Amino acid sequence: MYKTITSFFFATLLLCACFHAPSISVPLFVPDETDQTANQNGTMVLDQNGGKCALIRIQTTMKGLAFDVDSLGVRKVDDSKYGEVWLYVPAGVKRMSIRHPLIGSLSDYVFPVEINAGSTYRMWIVTEYDSPAILAAQNDYVGVLDVSYEPFDCEVYIDGKPVGSSPGVFKDVPVGAHEVQLRKDGYLTEVDTVTVSGGQTTSLSGSLEYIQPEDLVSPSKYDKDKVFDIVEQMPSFPGGMKAMNRYLIEHIKCPAMMVKESEQGRVVCTFIVERDGTLTDIKVYKSLEPSLDEEVCRAIKSMPRWNPGRSDGQTVRVRYILPVTLW
Repeated sequence: MYKTITSFFFATLLLCACFHAPSISVPLFVPDETDQTANQNGTMVLDQNGGKCALIRIQTTMKGLAFDVDSLGVRKVDDSKYGEVWLYVPAGVKRMSIRHPLIGSLSDYVFPVEINAGSTYRMWIVTEYDSPAILAAQNDYVGVLDVSYEPFDCEVYIDGKPVGSSPGVFKDVPVGAHEVQLRKDGYLTEVDTVTVSGGQTTSLSGSLEYIQPEDLVSPSKYDKDKVFDIVEQMPSFPGGMKAMNRYLIEHIKCPAMMVKESEQGRVVCTFIVERDGTLTDIKVYKSLEPSLDEEVCRAIKSMPRWNPGRSDGQTVRVRYILPVTLW
């Protein structure tokens, strides 16, 4: 009787061990703007319509993985490289599923960013077997953003997405330039650009400026001329913050002698984004030097129409604060 119970006990343990498999997870998915593999002859793959595929460079030591992406289908899988799988997918795919005959599956993983033609992305697939080694490689592609803004309960947005409140330490921020917004009712929204480096901590601190409560009255369809400082959907430059930074770099012409003799500085401007996206009432909020102030305002005046702010489903006039860092 004892032997029978013992045998049954160990058989049960063995059966449980066989059916226990580590789950598949994706701890990080980031664009790699420096990698031109998807655009180069010999490593470029075309989709069913002749357009360039996006390349997802998957970091994993697991073999035998299978992938599905939406209804457009995977165009090519190259698993000949150690520690990586190259997955070519059509632009515009939204989600993918990952399967392994022994480990299990991850269904309907939604890509956190838009998948664009000819672009390269880095994706980490880990299990409890190999996660320490794979996760260590992420440091080249992500950093940490330490935000300490007053008041300490203001909301923090990175590239338009809410991530928490200040003070806060935000991990796994992709390497590169990001727009950071600090918002709180009763205060002017602060917008800044930070550059995150791989494996490093970038700090951002400051304080929001208090504004009078009457400036925060909810917009009404009968009050189309009112200017607001904070709305549900803030106005934005067409193409986003990175496109705006490129525009300013190309259009601000600073005298070479002034750049040489001056330290890095910042001009802060304010303007109103009208309901049709045009910019009006452009002013210098914090000055650096008169000629530089004038040049920054000139570049802002030349901007194309913005995407207007919206609240309660309607476009509204919004006062926007734009810090412009020079050299």
